[in-house]
Amino acid sequence: MSTIRARFDGKVFVPVDPVQLPTDRLVELEVRDAEELPRGSAQMLRQAMRQAPHVPPEDVEALEQAIAAGRAAERPGGVFDDLADGEEP
Repeated sequence: MSTIRARFDGKVFVPVDPVQLPTDRLVELEVRDAEELPRGSAQMLRQAMRQAPHVPPEDVEALEQAIAAGRAAERPGGVFDDLADGEEP
């Protein structure tokens, strides 16, 4: 058994993702609103993974500021250039 997500266009169900079924295959569809999936269910998890995340612009800005604040100052040369020969970091 598999789950096929589809949209109803007013006449027929149109699959959201490609469907691997032979032509003229008779199947039974259980119609359920995608928004009504049980919290924590495998179906809800799959739906969430297929959707792009919604990230508010202020969260993006806060993340960029945190990254910028955590950057080390640039320095010429390599990170380990000041180690003596044979010395381990």
